[in-house]
Amino acid sequence: MTLACAEVRVEPRVLFRLELPSKRSIGVKAKPAKVVRDVLGPILSQYGWALDAVAVKRDATEQEAAIHGDDLQPLVELNDTVAAIDNCRLVVTTITSEEVNARLLEEMVRAKAHSSQRPSEVDARSSSSRGSNVGGSGGPAKLGRVSKETLFVTIITQRLICLLNF
Repeated sequence: MTLACAEVRVEPRVLFRLELPSKRSIGVKAKPAKVVRDVLGPILSQYGWALDAVAVKRDATEQEAAIHGDDLQPLVELNDTVAAIDNCRLVVTTITSEEVNARLLEEMVRAKAHSSQRPSEVDARSSSSRGSNVGGSGGPAKLGRVSKETLFVTIITQRLICLLNF
């Protein structure tokens, strides 16, 4: 397309709103083919939050709230494309240590079922995913020094790996 002797390219974009735990609201614009994880990761990192230490939920629309109740907030699938969250309001919340443990256990069981890796490979993979899940002064999801909660999760994870390998 040409406009005033200049070539103009029109490309589709996806818009959504991101509500952070710090009560900040961010408008995000991204290409529809991008993966949600690839879009949210750098944004959350910029504001001091680790993607592995938060839960991203879709805010219920008025119709969904009327049908299912006000508490319905389905988790956003981080491996989907951004097109799935077009015109949505996403709410980012910190997760508790129980939820962290459940995620790690689910990941380890999935890794154990899908491959026959040695324990050191599973341990290295799970510890690398926890690398961005270190606590800091602003709470367990902040980046910075290691918190007591993170150390607890590390110990529990190592024990679960030992149990899964027997």
